[in-house]
Amino acid sequence: MEQFDIGGKQLAGVVKAQAPGSLRTTDSGGRVTVEGKGFSYGFDRAGGELTSIRAQGHELLSKGPELDVWRAPVANEINSEDGSWRDAGLDRLKTKPATVHVTEEDGSVVVAVTSTVAAPGVKNSSFAQSIRYTVSGSGELRIDHRAQAQGRARTVPYLPRIGLSLQLQDRYDQFTWYGRGPEENYNDREDGAPVGVYATDVDKQFSGYLRPQDYGNHEEVRWASLSDGRNGLLVSGDSAAFSAGVTPYTDLDRAAYPFALKQNPNGNTLHLDHAVSGVSETFHTVLPEYQVRPTEEYAYSLRLRPLAGAEALTGKPAGPVVCAPTAKLTAHDTSLPPGASTKAELTVGNPCDRPLRDASVSVSPADGWTADAGSARVGEVAAGGKKTIEVKITRGKEGPIGKRLTTAVVTATSTGGARVSAEASIGLEATPPAPVGKVYVSDLDLLTADNGWGPVELDRSNGEAAAGDGTTLTIGENTYKKGLGVHAPSTVEVYLGGSCTEFAAEVGLDEEADPEGSVVFEVLADGKKVYTGKKLTNADTAVPVTADVTGAQRLTLRVTDSGDGDAKDHSDWGDATVHCAT
Repeated sequence: MEQFDIGGKQLAGVVKAQAPGSLRTTDSGGRVTVEGKGFSYGFDRAGGELTSIRAQGHELLSKGPELDVWRAPVANEINSEDGSWRDAGLDRLKTKPATVHVTEEDGSVVVAVTSTVAAPGVKNSSFAQSIRYTVSGSGELRIDHRAQAQGRARTVPYLPRIGLSLQLQDRYDQFTWYGRGPEENYNDREDGAPVGVYATDVDKQFSGYLRPQDYGNHEEVRWASLSDGRNGLLVSGDSAAFSAGVTPYTDLDRAAYPFALKQNPNGNTLHLDHAVSGVSETFHTVLPEYQVRPTEEYAYSLRLRPLAGAEALTGKPAGPVVCAPTAKLTAHDTSLPPGASTKAELTVGNPCDRPLRDASVSVSPADGWTADAGSARVGEVAAGGKKTIEVKITRGKEGPIGKRLTTAVVTATSTGGARVSAEASIGLEATPPAPVGKVYVSDLDLLTADNGWGPVELDRSNGEAAAGDGTTLTIGENTYKKGLGVHAPSTVEVYLGGSCTEFAAEVGLDEEADPEGSVVFEVLADGKKVYTGKKLTNADTAVPVTADVTGAQRLTLRVTDSGDGDAKDHSDWGDATVHCAT
């Protein structure tokens, strides 16, 4: 069986086809409670945590949303990537709130929380996080989540996942989802899992691996629910699909065998992820396109609302399609040095057969960046029509390099008075300053550092899976104090900013490599090959490399496995330098 995407993102039932009702907010005793007809949401005033979701007098929530970056390592990650994850504290993160603001906006109540998430006792490794909860009078809770790794958390080979997890009481054990299934699937293991609507008990999601590990993930999920047949919780994406899974167990990686697994006393854990890394294959790391990259910033939205009656009985949202707007954000320049600006365009579209009324937009740049149109009224958008707003986005003079996200949320009134929304985002790359004079590549910020085994090493050989476990760079009888230790297939990219003219290095397989190893070194300037070497083996001496990179914005150093497999292909860029303007 084969499936084909015929387009369309409008989903039936996820938004109620009625105008939102009124809200009542109380703020006392360290708790903020937002109530509407048949529902209430509770927040901790000091920490901003969502502590309660009550619907028709029944409590749904055991524990509120938390940053979700850890997964119990799969077999291909045990004794390899998981070492760097634990060193960075990803398996024991705790949230420390910095600010909590409660406001009212257009009839909704907004709880905005900024926080730092880190493991106790682990230095220089954390995540900067912001969560914005918006409660509307329809009972919908919108979550806008933004997170970025900092310090050592940015240096792991890849992140296991990025998203949120929450826990519901264990009686909510009927899991239903619209996405890929019915078996578990990951982004590099999904072609055999067709998209459909599936339902099962939480316990039946379990995969009985000999050694407990992550299980039960589902890709391309449009909505998911947990229910007990009478009440439940529905989660849907705003403009994009997400990954979802559920488990009753805690600390999967601490059990040697399935019989030793322990159920979580808080109930069933629901994983709602923006992205989950693939699982790869034995002896090979996850391909770059299937990784959650630790150097990038992530921003996305989810919508939660209670289920009741027939919806809770089936676990499926009921009702008509409530047509929503579309949003698209584009920019003239997508790479910005410190302090630079770019012009962007936000296009609001109306795919509906009736006008969308009272449309407005809210633009949120990355922390430390600014947007001159933070919020704006759009008014009515005609059926089949669109409107465009210009936005100037400016990068701050401080802050990390790498892809930073600017997001835009469009809200409008649709048929029946329902408030509907759409989200768009654009990744703008914060580049470092251009290098000056003769500079070692290992002293520059790496924009990309993909490696076939373990991390790319600076000024030492590749070694094994852990960061920093290599030795002196050695090709034949030559040793190098500076350079890059990599393992094919490898891609390293640095920013030149058009100021450099020449790249130089001595290359070859490191002496720690297996005698059967063989590789090919390549140099690219703005994606164009300016050097391709011959096939090298462990028996070859160091080969000098020079390449013309005049005017290039980016330099890419690539090592391939020469077509015969990549086992033991430990390779060195000895004394790799760029010669730039002074």
